[in-house]
Amino acid sequence: MTSQLDRYKLTFQLTARGGLLEVRARTLSGQSRAETSLPSQYLLDQLLQHNPAHLPSAVVRQVGRVLYGCLTAADIGELAADVVQDAAQARHPAHLELRFDPDQATLAQYPWEMIADSSNRLLVRDGLVDLTRYISYPQAPPVLDPALSRRSILQVVSQPVTLQPLSPVELSMKQIQRLAPASFEQLQTKLLIERMALWGLHFDGHGALVLQCQRCDAVSPLDAQACHTCGALPSEAKQVGVLAFERDGDVEWI
Repeated sequence: MTSQLDRYKLTFQLTARGGLLEVRARTLSGQSRAETSLPSQYLLDQLLQHNPAHLPSAVVRQVGRVLYGCLTAADIGELAADVVQDAAQARHPAHLELRFDPDQATLAQYPWEMIADSSNRLLVRDGLVDLTRYISYPQAPPVLDPALSRRSILQVVSQPVTLQPLSPVELSMKQIQRLAPASFEQLQTKLLIERMALWGLHFDGHGALVLQCQRCDAVSPLDAQACHTCGALPSEAKQVGVLAFERDGDVEWI
């Protein structure tokens, strides 16, 4: 059975083979297939030259246009344009679903959420598109235990004053607990000391890619010339993904 919202859904199956990207796209009204060049490593290198929390708009749009061009190669562009236009007329975001095979980790590293069309609209940021990612496994996903519905979901809304404010998601579930303050220390207290019974955690906040010092574990921006704590060089650090928690109003990257 299909729902009304399926009219605004476009599913992509992405596969990288021998330097080429195979894109298979499907909607309720049709399907198409295309082959195009893989996005270049230069695309990612451009992003790594900047602080992830303050990426230049021009860079974001350039990367976004390249990625959207990969998804909408050949006739797929027509399918995508129809879905986005129909959804916009219905005042609803289009749903783009990206599916990757388990061995396609290379494709998952690209920031597909930055996609921008030829008019330079950032489709996800501007609310025209909701984008989700899936890994395509041959076996069916596990079934959620109904007993879990009696447990709460913990919502962490982290808004450090030094970062750009975000609008938290309004969850429609009944059993919601909110972490206050939204600090990592408080999260540890809830999980490890109070042993809060949960079935899930929803994090609303910033994430980033940073340098973690191999000497003292301190984190610094990707463009840092040295560790701000011990002075170690960037060559003595590794890139890690972090989440922004609150700490006395400031940010603590975890």
